[in-house]
Amino acid sequence: MLDEAAPDGPQTPERELERRQRAALVHELIGRLPFKQREVFSLYELEELPGERIAELLGIPIGTVWTRLHHARKAFGRLASKRGLEVGP
Repeated sequence: MLDEAAPDGPQTPERELERRQRAALVHELIGRLPFKQREVFSLYELEELPGERIAELLGIPIGTVWTRLHHARKAFGRLASKRGLEVGP
């Protein structure tokens, strides 16, 4: 979902600035998610932990992990689209 495609051509200061601005925006949007959604979203999407491990770490049922992740993805997508950021499937 949050993977960035490798840019075409050499890295330039302008591309690096754009990359950093996108990263800052992504972190800002993640910070706007409700805490319980944010923790599951971050562990799954950023830390790439499997759902079962997240459930174990947080002491919640696996179904709760998937529900929170679903709602977090929808909320993140809405926030991102309002700010002109495209997110993958």
